[in-house]
Amino acid sequence: MNILNNIKVGKKIVGSFVVIAVLLVVVAVSSFFNTKNINDGMTTMYANRLVPISLLGQAGSAFYNVRGDLYKYIMFPDERTVLEQEIKAQVAEVEKDKNGFHSKYLTPAEKSEAEHFDMFWADYTKELAEVLVKAKAGKQNEALKMMASGGSFSNARQRVEDSIGKLIELNVKMADTTHKQGDDTFAGATIFMAVTSVVALTLALVIGLVLTRSIANPLAAITRVAQQVASGDLSADVLTEQRRDEIGVLAKAFREMLENLRSTTMDLSEGKRLEAELHTASVYARSLIEASLDPLVTISADGKITDV
Repeated sequence: MNILNNIKVGKKIVGSFVVIAVLLVVVAVSSFFNTKNINDGMTTMYANRLVPISLLGQAGSAFYNVRGDLYKYIMFPDERTVLEQEIKAQVAEVEKDKNGFHSKYLTPAEKSEAEHFDMFWADYTKELAEVLVKAKAGKQNEALKMMASGGSFSNARQRVEDSIGKLIELNVKMADTTHKQGDDTFAGATIFMAVTSVVALTLALVIGLVLTRSIANPLAAITRVAQQVASGDLSADVLTEQRRDEIGVLAKAFREMLENLRSTTMDLSEGKRLEAELHTASVYARSLIEASLDPLVTISADGKITDV
């Protein structure tokens, strides 16, 4: 407290506001970064999880459409021209979605499965081309045999289907992980905000109490002394604590003023006493003079006046 008493009042107040401002900045900066982390998690969820899952879903849908159109291609020769264009469009859609998936952030497990998918897809397109060739050549039975369970096309199709399912599963797991990380970040941010708010509030209260003891209380004491002096009581005294701030300067000046007032009062009292003694001496001297002129009055050696 002695150190604080030696600091100017202006610096105390400014310093207090600076401390509060720093705390507010800390809270604001921490809130910004925590919010940014949550936003980054949401961006990651969208760009690296939601979009890839959407691409895989589109690829899977196009992939399943190929199978249906291929059966129609075999069974309805008159529609083959249109169906072949649709099959090519569906294959192109899968290729586009596959390339889009590769352009996203992939975990090591996703990269490994994506490589398997590329390999399985290459085998599938070869088998697809073979089925189309046999259908065009009028070998519908052989084409249907390839597409039946256990056939080469069916096996290739199953591998692609399983690979798409695994990629979707991996993305869902990573999305769950990202979601949990977001929850943890939010929980941590909430706790941090609560702690920093409590610390800021406590520190603000402490600063208020310290400033009250350092500024308000001494000023209140000086005010009480001033009121006593105003009522004529010069026995009051101000604090004698050594301070170098404005309150210390004020207390010193007030104390010196009190001492001067007391000294002046004492001088006035002494003057009145001397005046009274002088008046008494004057009256006595006058009586001596008057007695010396009266023959019936005698004055003894000690100055006592008596009638004869």
